[in-house]
Amino acid sequence: MCPHLIKNGHQVTVYDVSQEAVSALEKQGAKGAKSPKEAAQGCEAVFAILPIGAIVEKAVLGPDGIADGMSNNAIFVDMSTILPDETRQIGKRLADRGFSMVDAPVGRTSAHAVNGKSTFMVGGQKQDIDRVVPFLECMGEAITYCGELG
Repeated sequence: MCPHLIKNGHQVTVYDVSQEAVSALEKQGAKGAKSPKEAAQGCEAVFAILPIGAIVEKAVLGPDGIADGMSNNAIFVDMSTILPDETRQIGKRLADRGFSMVDAPVGRTSAHAVNGKSTFMVGGQKQDIDRVVPFLECMGEAITYCGELG
């Protein structure tokens, strides 16, 4: 989904545990980062899509995590499909640090994502969702509001 953001004029900084994945995105115009913290620095919105809640929590709140690098007005968007209680807990811990969060799990397949045809089921505060809709519109074609975070 990063190439769609790049094609739409967004500056994208990426981090992944796979340097190969980072290198592939650098070739498409992204800037590589050495940690989640570094990837989050200076960003208006920080997106993550990870396999399980424990990994999301570590990437966001762990040492050199996203929250350590976020600017005051930045927003975190979790695109992972994790348990609602995990999402709410991460959101609460971010809120305790002064940050907003939107959850936006991705629907459809990876082929849809490559073609910019993903769907997103979003949760969170309306004003936070409004801030990230332009980014989501670059990556997909349908955004469904599902209520509060989680």
